[in-house]
Amino acid sequence: MTENVKILALSLLDKFDEHISAQLILLRHDTSRFPLLDFDSEKGPIGFTGLHGTAFWGIVEILAAVLEMKEWDVNARDIISFTPLMWAALRGHEGVVKALLERGDINPNLADRQIRLTSLSWAALRGHEGVVKVFLEQEGVNPDGAGTPFGEPPLFVAALYGHVEIVKMLLEREEVNPNQSSSEYSTTPLSAAVKLGHEGVVKTLLEREEINPNLADTLYCYTPLSFAAMKGHEGIVKLLLERDNIRIDIRGKGNQTPLSLALSYRHDKIARMISEHADIKSNTAGPVS
Repeated sequence: MTENVKILALSLLDKFDEHISAQLILLRHDTSRFPLLDFDSEKGPIGFTGLHGTAFWGIVEILAAVLEMKEWDVNARDIISFTPLMWAALRGHEGVVKALLERGDINPNLADRQIRLTSLSWAALRGHEGVVKVFLEQEGVNPDGAGTPFGEPPLFVAALYGHVEIVKMLLEREEVNPNQSSSEYSTTPLSAAVKLGHEGVVKTLLEREEINPNLADTLYCYTPLSFAAMKGHEGIVKLLLERDNIRIDIRGKGNQTPLSLALSYRHDKIARMISEHADIKSNTAGPVS
């Protein structure tokens, strides 16, 4: 990047939230997966500063110059409550994330106020392995929880979206509780991965001895085995049944066991797998005829 380009860029990024280009570009920002991240076309990108713009586009070459332009509040939120670090993490800009985290005045554990995820959780959700690694190497980053009591832990969102390598990275940290459930309905990372059929994530989680495969959610009171039986995920059922401490007699909504759910949804092979399990005597639903 030449000096002339830098001068032009800095001129644009000064008072960027008042500039028409900021509004035009951000209104084209793809928010189809997360409608809450949409900018209001009438209000415009209020609070979306030049520092937000630099992080949004990942322009690491001018980040230092932007930071020297004026006294920034590096933790400032834009109209949708995103900080520059959140934008860089969401969009996978590893260099910008690293540069921002190296500053002593950055709070890496803030969560947005809508979906309530930290920057690390956003990176984990989007599958940005390099960005997650940068966060985990930085002191002061909480790898286990979100910034608010209602946010989802990084491990949960990584499991939910099927990002195996990120799940592995998070599990390597002693602070991460593999059984920590989501704020909504107390769904564990294991159940989240099971419901969506992420077999690789399930296998990775079950390799951890401290994983409890029998924790049920609070909405249906279903265990991971119940969800797998209902969804018809044969490979996942096999993985769960290989655990010595698996229980197949836990009843959820409607008094349904994993076996009765498999039968109800006509997953005959899964029903046979469960009925042949050594602990079938504890299941009062009875064997398959």
